[in-house]
Amino acid sequence: MLRPTKLLTADPTLTVREIMNGDEPAVHVDTPDTEVARSFLERDLISALVINDDGCLVGRITIDDVVEVIIKD
Repeated sequence: MLRPTKLLTADPTLTVREIMNGDEPAVHVDTPDTEVARSFLERDLISALVINDDGCLVGRITIDDVVEVIIKD
């Protein structure tokens, strides 16, 4: 898991992808919400990083966001 301290103290020229371990769940910012929800269900996630095309962190999605998508559908 990518700890916030590790992210905040890392070299700012590195991308999130370079800092995090390979097991850290991340989704691309343009991933459709239903695909994100499916990934959360299949991987039993409670949160995941959201990254852009450059691998830069743009946010985080949590299970409560995913529940809204599931209920909506």
